[in-house]
Amino acid sequence: ESEHDEFAAYFLEYVRQYLEGKYGADRLYNDGLKVYTTLDPYLQRVAEDSMEVHLAAIEANHAYPQTKATYEEMLEKSEDDPPPPDYLQGAVVALEVQTGYIRVMVGGRSFKHSKFNRAVQARRQPGSLFKPFVFLAAIDNGYTPADIVLDAPIVLELPHGDVWKPRNFTETFAGEITLRYALAHSINVASARLILSVGPLAAINFAHKLGIKSRLENVYSIALGSCDVTLREMTNAFATLAAGGVRAEPIAITKILDRDGGMLEENPVYREEVLSPQNSYVITNMLESALNEGTGRSCRYLGFMEPAAGKTGTTNQCTNGWFVGFTTELCVGVWTGFEQNRTMGRGMYGGKVSLPTWVDIMKAHYRDHGGEPFPEPPGIVRRVICEESGLLATSSCENLRREIFIEGTEPRRKCDRHRLTTMESLSSQERLEEIDQQQWNDGHHH
Repeated sequence: ESEHDEFAAYFLEYVRQYLEGKYGADRLYNDGLKVYTTLDPYLQRVAEDSMEVHLAAIEANHAYPQTKATYEEMLEKSEDDPPPPDYLQGAVVALEVQTGYIRVMVGGRSFKHSKFNRAVQARRQPGSLFKPFVFLAAIDNGYTPADIVLDAPIVLELPHGDVWKPRNFTETFAGEITLRYALAHSINVASARLILSVGPLAAINFAHKLGIKSRLENVYSIALGSCDVTLREMTNAFATLAAGGVRAEPIAITKILDRDGGMLEENPVYREEVLSPQNSYVITNMLESALNEGTGRSCRYLGFMEPAAGKTGTTNQCTNGWFVGFTTELCVGVWTGFEQNRTMGRGMYGGKVSLPTWVDIMKAHYRDHGGEPFPEPPGIVRRVICEESGLLATSSCENLRREIFIEGTEPRRKCDRHRLTTMESLSSQERLEEIDQQQWNDGHHH
């Protein structure tokens, strides 16, 4: 068998199962149906090649008990039915943001070795990939990206005598941080504190609205992604943010004609607004920080420079590495891990194992055009804040950020933490007078 037999094999099987279920095997194989799918063959090829190259490189750097190459050697030697493969796996889903069209689907590294489609059938823990739903619940509850959350150890006694002690990956604590910083740098403890404030059900509710269909348990640890979800539904949920809060049902087939060209089935795009454009914009803007300065920033070193937002996800002991990110046009989700849920090794985070393939697909999509910034809905205002207090910056504050707020939630108080020193240089003073003037103008232009 040549490599070509493998091309888009998981997607074709996905479509075939649907057709056989609906039309029966007899019609499917004998009636000359014409099936039009949503696949983008170029992006599909890029995704398959990229994933294989990156996973083979990871295998080359680790002493895993089995690699794809050693499994293939074993197949050549043995006569019997081989055991299922046990090498490092991956999956990819790419959705067109405005339509929900499935442009790419990779269900594993070799359909020949394993027909299990990890893009749609595998349920895995998303880890930090779940955090945007928690932060969304917080924003919906009146929190802002500038609000301060305490990154310090917490211990929570649960009803049945269990104790929940969320830890950060770095094992360090940053003290007082803004919500924007907490999401961009994926600070576990901050996410845990938010879920204590808004409650797990609020986060679960947003996850379901955005496109998660799996059952989610009403437990605090869901803040850190303790539930099981599929790559397709996570990608669908992030695509909803990409579309400004409008969810599109993922579609694989646009239409089916019979042999005489009569229309048997047509799948129009189904879209519904599930989130206010303002909530969606604020969380998207925070997820842009994850790519520009947070856990996903290696995408910029790898040379993808278009406006984009996204989130890494890594589960305990690096058993799952996720990256789901999006532009205004395309939302791509990548998962990497072992079938048996065992560790990929130290430091094998989502940003390292899954993000490179995401970058390759995005670069391929934008090979002949540039990306657009995310459109800003009405009702968003900007203020210069002090990043240490989350309050309006004064000329004594050092760490400044021009932050976005849903109108009515912007801070009114000035930062009172920092006092002017006589040593302060005029240049930063001037910079701030400009900012003060700007804020005054912002406040009076209505």
